[in-house]
Amino acid sequence: MLVFLLNGENIPDVPFDIGEAYAGLLPISSDPQESRKLYFWFMPSSDPLAVDEVTIWLNGGPGCSSLEGLFQENGPFIHQYGTFAPVRNMWSWTNLTNMIWVEQPVGTGFTQGSPNITNQEELAAQFLDFFKNFLDIFGLHRKKIYLTGESYAGKYIPYIADAMFKENDTKYFDVQGTLIYDPSINVDEIMVSATTCPVLWDPLGFPGSFQYVPDGAQIYFNRSDVQQAINAPLTSWSECSRGSDPVFINGTDTSPPPSYSVLPSVIEQSKRTIIAHGDLDFILMAQGTLLTIQNMTWHGSQGFTAEPTDPLFVPYHTGDPVSSLAGAGVMGKHRTERGLTYAELFLTGHMGPQYSPAASYRLVEYLLGRIDDLSS
Repeated sequence: MLVFLLNGENIPDVPFDIGEAYAGLLPISSDPQESRKLYFWFMPSSDPLAVDEVTIWLNGGPGCSSLEGLFQENGPFIHQYGTFAPVRNMWSWTNLTNMIWVEQPVGTGFTQGSPNITNQEELAAQFLDFFKNFLDIFGLHRKKIYLTGESYAGKYIPYIADAMFKENDTKYFDVQGTLIYDPSINVDEIMVSATTCPVLWDPLGFPGSFQYVPDGAQIYFNRSDVQQAINAPLTSWSECSRGSDPVFINGTDTSPPPSYSVLPSVIEQSKRTIIAHGDLDFILMAQGTLLTIQNMTWHGSQGFTAEPTDPLFVPYHTGDPVSSLAGAGVMGKHRTERGLTYAELFLTGHMGPQYSPAASYRLVEYLLGRIDDLSS
């Protein structure tokens, strides 16, 4: 365990101690010759209520790094666009729960080895073996497990949760609930032959903006001092795998969309399942997610019986420092039926915790059972 310990005072360009943190590579199987490894970053919570739980965060892609979530969404420090240095994140999910951010599947970020999967079932099997290794090393057996993520993780998480339920092993996989933001849970393309403007959502008019680096800039995670400080391999890192480096063999994920059967099964076996969506997401539309829910059957009934109109209320925190300001009051709307909550966040784009950190924090409180009502 100590081999993974980070020096929280020595993270390059972070002007404060980030606290207790662990990071590094772990194999995706128990085979001592296994060459494929996933990179993780683990941060325990100081909240005494978190003692019996572990919350997983996965970014999407497929093949996008969960370090994006850590550094720009829900970690204890955030480096926002256009700012000089990271600042403390008052809405860090580590305030509530023990968090692990995982770069997966193989082929993503700092992961090691060659991708060899073709579907979500194989992805889930590799993740479960990695996660067992993690729990064994850190002695975190018999913990409540929560799975969270966004975008293409809307496919990852239902399949991983389903695989965990099928193991029927509460020593390792005591899944309690899931939370997915702006998820890909259905087919992504409905009218593939329709004439479209390819950069309608991109004001700068250049494709592949993840790959854009201004002149003179250096990608943070490609710096050798950063890689050494965070127990990462000295290798080339990119935020998202693209083009010639797919994380699925031949770039094709052959699994059916999770909304067909896997996601309903996960809802039925979980205490709480939350699907959240930003109303200004122009990559994956909120209306499409809600339409998918209305065509999905769980617990013997199809869809919601009424439109989501209940207010999603975020309490005011008048005594907190200015850096905690992230919106309060009615920040969205929601509906809960038969174990599933749909929450639509106002003025929010594709990455919910980045655009609406306070509302996203509230959803995590609900997921963990810290609160029972999102409307008050």
